[in-house]
Amino acid sequence: MIGPPGDGRSTADTWLDQGERARMLEMVERDGAALDFETKRVAPDGRVFDALLNMYRIDTPDGEAGLVWMMDITDRKRAEDAMRLAKEIAEEATKAKSDFLANMSHEIRTPMNAIIGMAHLALQTELTPKQRNYIGKVDAAAKNLLNIINDILDFSKLEAGKMHYEQVGFHLEDVMEQLADLSVAKAQEKGLELLFDVGTDVPTALVGDPLRLGQVLLNLVNNALKFTERGEITLGVHKVAEEDEGGVRLRFDVKDTGIGLSEEQCGKLFSAFSQADASTTRKYGGTGLGLTICKSLVDLMDGSIGVSSAPGAGSTFSFSAKFGVQSEQRQMGIGGTAAEGLRILVVDDNPSARGILGGMLDSLKFDATVVAGGAAAIDALEWGESERRPYGLVLMDWMMPEMDGIEAIKRIRADPQLARTPAFVMVTAHSRDELMQRAAGVRIDGVLVKPVSPSTMLDSILNALGKEVTQRTRKHERDSHDQAAARRVRGAHLLLVEDNQVNQELALEILAAAGLRVDVANNGVEALELAGRHDYDGVLMDCQMPIMDGFEATRRMRRDPRLADLPILAMTANAMADDKERCLAAGMNDHVSKPIDVPQLFATMAQWIRPARRGAAMPARA
Repeated sequence: MIGPPGDGRSTADTWLDQGERARMLEMVERDGAALDFETKRVAPDGRVFDALLNMYRIDTPDGEAGLVWMMDITDRKRAEDAMRLAKEIAEEATKAKSDFLANMSHEIRTPMNAIIGMAHLALQTELTPKQRNYIGKVDAAAKNLLNIINDILDFSKLEAGKMHYEQVGFHLEDVMEQLADLSVAKAQEKGLELLFDVGTDVPTALVGDPLRLGQVLLNLVNNALKFTERGEITLGVHKVAEEDEGGVRLRFDVKDTGIGLSEEQCGKLFSAFSQADASTTRKYGGTGLGLTICKSLVDLMDGSIGVSSAPGAGSTFSFSAKFGVQSEQRQMGIGGTAAEGLRILVVDDNPSARGILGGMLDSLKFDATVVAGGAAAIDALEWGESERRPYGLVLMDWMMPEMDGIEAIKRIRADPQLARTPAFVMVTAHSRDELMQRAAGVRIDGVLVKPVSPSTMLDSILNALGKEVTQRTRKHERDSHDQAAARRVRGAHLLLVEDNQVNQELALEILAAAGLRVDVANNGVEALELAGRHDYDGVLMDCQMPIMDGFEATRRMRRDPRLADLPILAMTANAMADDKERCLAAGMNDHVSKPIDVPQLFATMAQWIRPARRGAAMPARA
């Protein structure tokens, strides 16, 4: 019940804010109650405290009265204020860290662009073997450092919620062949076999983010390569389920024969900056961010990731992801042709490789048999000859115990029991060049380097049989696409706006080698002056420059009617997603990150730039 405070004061005197008292009484008068009303009250000792009140209007024999419950919530309010302040401080710290990392990324990427670019140019020149070895190692080390920088930057993006997931059409085999291109050298260096095992029911024309999928796969495969000293790494892809709206859920398994992990180590693998233990960090290196980034990217793909392992028994990292499925799927195989049912013998001492290659041949409509070594291959070929079911081709592994593939081919070709020897395609997890040197003088009809994809296998088989190859490998398609992009911009007159002299030299070398004419401006002011005097086909614009930066220079160009449609491509060391948005907002057409990926640079240029652009139709701005 409401009554006097007992210290000679009225109830009204205990309110710090009389306006709040009036509002509460008004609520009771109107609604019959005021619930969870927070205010400040004055205690008998003069202390001001936070109070939570609930007041009800009640009828009594003596008339209307008020029933009030009051609770001192000072401690709770202090805790809430502390949490609010901590949140603000954390948000400010996150922003400061994000800004710092973005700035440091720019500062590091600028010299990295010069190192990687100059190494690329040097490797295109005539070099002694020792020089090529040295520069190749510089190039590899620089790219490894760039990967570490990208890991840190990606982690910052994920923390800030700035990582974007695209939905575009792509082919799964393209992603896997690019993965092979990036991983096979390390596997060969360590003497490991890298194998791909894709289920026959997996659709290959998908909709999703190929860049992020490739990033997760590369992280997991590199991780497996790092912790595996002998044996193999197998990437398996299998369909888990059909999804709504024509989608599909796939499972990816990266299985290695490495050092393995304890249950305790598995439990902390996906935490930031965590590795199995300190000795692991010392021996194998790394930021400890790769698996954390993988987990976050898999979350973006509406999937989950986990690991199964035991010390000394290897590890299997598995993740699921949801994708859309394109209406048109790439058809591959020889069904309905004269080659359908061709008998092919697979010779490989590795049981995993035998099974994968045999299954791949079956899916392509060949008739495959697998054996484990050279002696067994000779027996199988002789048996096939005697049964009048000869083999038309042999896929022969190179490195095998007791009898390697080269020796086996020599013996088969000299075997008097074989009236007609089959075609031979050598399969190897090692260097193609080394194989060809070792096999000098031995007739080989083709070479396949593991990991083998269905398209590369089919092309090699058809080539070995003397058939016209109708399905080119994706790597050849990429090479042709890169060359075509460079040809489309040949002869263009460009303005390069770049303040760093080393980067100027690098860009000039790359562009001149492709047949482009280039003028150079050191800052935005010079760029405006040159653009006003010449008719350029396009501009490559750095963003951070003294005197006038690329953003302001672009805005001023767009205000000039003569330059309003001039293709302007940002070529900058800023790599955050909002950096691209800022470039587009300033009026640039597209964005290429440093260090420059030369094929990507020409592909982007070909999209926007046409030599003698006057009168040419241009695509809409991105």
